[in-house]
Amino acid sequence: MNYRILILLFLAVPAWGQQKASVSNLRSVVEVLAADSLRGRSYKSDELLVAQRYIVEQYKRVGLKPIGSSYLHSVEWHDQYDGNQKVTNIVGVIEGGDPALKDEYIVVGAHYDHVGYSVGKDTVIYNGADDNASGVSGIIELARIILAGGNRPSRSILVVAFDAEEAGLIGSSKFVNSPPVPITSIKAMLSVDMIGHANLIRGVEVSGIGSLKGIAIPQSLFTSSDSLGVKLRRNPSYMIHHTDTSPFLQKHIADFYVNTGLKANYHKPTDDANTLDYPGMAFAVDNLKPLVLFLAQQPNICYTNPIPRLAIGVTAGAGSNRFMLTDGPLDNKSSFTYSAGLSFLFRLQSKTAIQADVLYKSKTSRSEMGRISMPSLHIPIHLMVISPYKTARVFTGVGPYYSHSFDRYVGGDRLKLSNRERDDYGLSIKLGFIVMKYQLALSSCYGLKRLVDNQPLTHYRSVEASFTYYLRY
Repeated sequence: MNYRILILLFLAVPAWGQQKASVSNLRSVVEVLAADSLRGRSYKSDELLVAQRYIVEQYKRVGLKPIGSSYLHSVEWHDQYDGNQKVTNIVGVIEGGDPALKDEYIVVGAHYDHVGYSVGKDTVIYNGADDNASGVSGIIELARIILAGGNRPSRSILVVAFDAEEAGLIGSSKFVNSPPVPITSIKAMLSVDMIGHANLIRGVEVSGIGSLKGIAIPQSLFTSSDSLGVKLRRNPSYMIHHTDTSPFLQKHIADFYVNTGLKANYHKPTDDANTLDYPGMAFAVDNLKPLVLFLAQQPNICYTNPIPRLAIGVTAGAGSNRFMLTDGPLDNKSSFTYSAGLSFLFRLQSKTAIQADVLYKSKTSRSEMGRISMPSLHIPIHLMVISPYKTARVFTGVGPYYSHSFDRYVGGDRLKLSNRERDDYGLSIKLGFIVMKYQLALSSCYGLKRLVDNQPLTHYRSVEASFTYYLRY
């Protein structure tokens, strides 16, 4: 009998070490946090305090330890407009087992607040099941399966439920400025934000792996099936700054955004617990575990800027231009112009860049002789000063432009164009803003060269609004 017991225990060890995420556990946490009774868990609400207490209970249930004497890590400050303020992040720790690495940390976080409810003819509750009860449920279940697996990770893991993400990433911002552990000991951060719809994107995405310097994350870490897979995204800019990774990025900590996209009920009252794909959530958590443990065992983790040094986009613009006479009896009038082509943004430092556009531009003007048209290759180059990297960046730029005209038409008739008249150059000024992968700008060109030989001084002027979509950014 004793031998049989020993054999059964031996056979059970592999299964015990390979814990899997529980669909029922995930569902039960989401159903509590996304219940109507919590009225959307808005920042500073009484219902958010109920959510806090429940999450603390779940931390205790799965075996997470607090940092110090409490799971609640509160930061208070005074705002000149709103008075005394406080956010409360909920922090638990899985202690590392490697003496050389246990005092370093991997943060796995998910925000537990949402946008609350609205009162009109009817009360509408934004329960936030996917955003982000799913993420909170995911990090709690991740902690359970790591702790139940028996083997401690090399580095310690901080499991953090962030407050006030929807109010402007306040909880995570206060966390990095008043951390419960030295900020230099935090080596990587993963934000688990909206993992409830793996069925819609056929798996889970991990964005931001380009913030790891010299470490390649092998695809072999992850499992897949005919319908679900793990998609690794090197460049995070299209989404990473909408989640709690952003304050960590600004502290030069490697960041990852784990999600299943925005294709469902984002910030809608239909984001309810019964709409989520719980087997897909379990798939996400099961694949999050090897990623976290892989990072926890790396001898050295260093940050590198994940924003590509060269961004490439397609751009189009429209506005007005004219061939302005600075001397002579005639004066041309403004006319509609348009342009289209490619845009290249080369990052120099965090706040400076060079942008060069290669455009087809319709250079036109109106005169007493008829409409003047000079279809051209137009290349403006701007030295840009850009605000620090956040979701939206404001910029201004100045630099030269060069233009080469292919033909010249006046009143529909094609006129001879000398080689000298084909080339034009001048000064270009540009200002606007970049939001994720999109750029809106207003630019103005001032020609410095006479356009027409043996004619009064005629120079090019234009004002144009443009839209750019970055294919790589």
